[in-house]
Amino acid sequence: MKIIKTYPNIFWLIPNLIILSFFGIMVLICLDWIFEFNHFFINSGDNKIGMFILLILMASTFLAFYHKLSNEFTYAVLNSEKVKIFQLLKFKIISFNYNEIKGYSNSEIYYGRVPLYFRSKSIIIYSEKNQFELIKLFNFNFETFSKEIKKSKITYFGKEAYQTGIFKRKYKYIN
Repeated sequence: MKIIKTYPNIFWLIPNLIILSFFGIMVLICLDWIFEFNHFFINSGDNKIGMFILLILMASTFLAFYHKLSNEFTYAVLNSEKVKIFQLLKFKIISFNYNEIKGYSNSEIYYGRVPLYFRSKSIIIYSEKNQFELIKLFNFNFETFSKEIKKSKITYFGKEAYQTGIFKRKYKYIN
């Protein structure tokens, strides 16, 4: 078996990183505004409570968006011995031999609402402890990877629907 890699779809990654950077800069601006006032701890008559609320809002938006992106932008390398998973925004590289992987399944993800929705395919790889989802929308070379994983020794669980979670989709074959 030859080595098959999925590559990041930069047309989705770059705009998402720009949005993430915007919220990160807003957090820094809020911090600067809060601590820039003269006599910050002495004079509490300024509208500092509003700035704290804005800071909490921007920081929580930044963290939620980062968590979403770090779960969705996952890339993989498949060869004759193992599967290597790259989670770019979590700075993780995880390698599994075929015997450490329980199996994989296919799914479809829907973005948006009817009538303006978009559908994308995905592959979910299950290890003993975790699941890793490769989404076609975020990966180049997804179709070739999909064909090669079918030829591998990894067990195919079938096609499955997902249930929406708070920050991440939930699948039924986990643990």
